[in-house]
Amino acid sequence: MTPKVAAATKATAEVQEYVDRARELLAGHDARMNAIGVLMKPHDYRRALLAAVSQLNAAAVLIERSAWPSEGDYREAGL
Repeated sequence: MTPKVAAATKATAEVQEYVDRARELLAGHDARMNAIGVLMKPHDYRRALLAAVSQLNAAAVLIERSAWPSEGDYREAGL
């Protein structure tokens, strides 16, 4: 495996960790509503949403800043 492919493999795993954390944050705070359809704990839900967005933004930045392999890199790595 070439260094570029290895770095992309590592970046991919890190991106997935950010996405998984975002999912976990949202899974624990679903939008509970009262009988008339109003959020019961809007501040808690907002906090969870912002934390998830932070994780997703970190994933997006990592994707942008990483050097992704080209087809030639994959061929060189024998993939």
